[in-house]
Amino acid sequence: MAEKKIEQPNPDKLSPGKLLIWRTAPFSVAASFIVISYLSIYCTDTLGMPAALVGTILLASKVFDGVTDLFAGYLIDRTNTRFGKGRPYDFALIGVWVSTILMFSVPDFGLVGKSIWVFFAYVFANGVFATLYNAAQGPYVMRAWPNMRVITKTQSYGGAIGTLFTSFVSIGFPIMMRRMAVSTSGWSRVVLMFAIPILIIGSLRFFFIKEQYEVGLKTAEKIRLKDIVQVLKVDPYVWVAAIISFLAFVLSGMHVATYYFTWIVGDIGKYGTLQSLTLFMLTSMFFFPKIIKKYSVSFVISWGAISGLIGSIFNFIGGSNMILLAIGFIFTGLAMLPTSYLLPLMVLNCGTYNEWKGLDRFDGTMGSVRFFMDKVGAGIGSALLGFLLGASGYNGSAAVQADSALAMIRASYSIIPFVIYILILIVIRFYKVDKMLPQIEKDLVERRAAAAAQGETLS
Repeated sequence: MAEKKIEQPNPDKLSPGKLLIWRTAPFSVAASFIVISYLSIYCTDTLGMPAALVGTILLASKVFDGVTDLFAGYLIDRTNTRFGKGRPYDFALIGVWVSTILMFSVPDFGLVGKSIWVFFAYVFANGVFATLYNAAQGPYVMRAWPNMRVITKTQSYGGAIGTLFTSFVSIGFPIMMRRMAVSTSGWSRVVLMFAIPILIIGSLRFFFIKEQYEVGLKTAEKIRLKDIVQVLKVDPYVWVAAIISFLAFVLSGMHVATYYFTWIVGDIGKYGTLQSLTLFMLTSMFFFPKIIKKYSVSFVISWGAISGLIGSIFNFIGGSNMILLAIGFIFTGLAMLPTSYLLPLMVLNCGTYNEWKGLDRFDGTMGSVRFFMDKVGAGIGSALLGFLLGASGYNGSAAVQADSALAMIRASYSIIPFVIYILILIVIRFYKVDKMLPQIEKDLVERRAAAAAQGETLS
């Protein structure tokens, strides 16, 4: 009688249900970022605050925020609870959304009071709660999924799902903003409409996805600050990834589109309509795992930057022509997808490089370096836009803007992004881990097998 063959489970299989639940928390925090991106125009056009002052407040809060990132990484690398290392910090989403609601519910305290309120609400949303959440993502993802092949699929396919989810916020928020956000109370109602259901959805991941896999060295409780300093010296590639992320966040921090569609196109609602094109871009995310298998993460990010250059040219010549602006939106949107969803893989690969060097992975610290640069980049982007608008004579209370202000808005929507994409193409050339990764993974497999065999011999 023939022996029945037992099928072994595929270690690279990705469960659609688990993937969907996994993306609920990233969707929630991404949605909060979309809402917060409207803070600048809320402050200038609704609260009547000077654009340069708003830029200064956001820059100051981002600098504070960036410093807390480094401490958050140290804290999470030392965390070891019955719920895991990164998973407990999903509850920081509550703080993110409560702070966001307060951010768009500024009382009429006068200019100084408004400035203090905005500063602290922004600091708590980003510098405390989002910082803890983001720093925990590397340790969480490494322990929730069995290997890097599955994690790559998670980032790519999950990125498509995340983009689909967030597109509803990207499309819906400016439309509801146009209809309801005509006063401070109107802004509060709009934010609440999005905050409550999205927070509930984002909380699902903690309850359904556990940390199941052990990775790296079991030294979390022994990690010292000097160990972190050492790994940051040994691993130069995490700084390359962090600089690329910094440049991307300078662009997103500016969020000049709100001003562009308000004053150049003349209808912020059309920006929401344009966001529907995001659904078209989703298809590209499904090709990322196959492309990365054949090429590399840095290759995909490089081509994304080239796409951004093309999009910036269309935005430069677009004016108020929605067809040209739609083409520019597609190309710049495709440019942002790799940096949004594949940069975490670059950082995780840096953790693998650290392990290869005989160190702890330091996934929390690696992620925190990147998030530190993200926050500084976003702060500089916000401040840069504020300073440029202030210098050009922008007045949020005016019915008509000066020609100099309109010219500055157009330049900020096209020329500055063009320069930043060129810088990304230059910096990405210094990321060498992609080429080393096959040998690194081979060596680590051999080391683990040898360690396991030695353990069996001793027992």
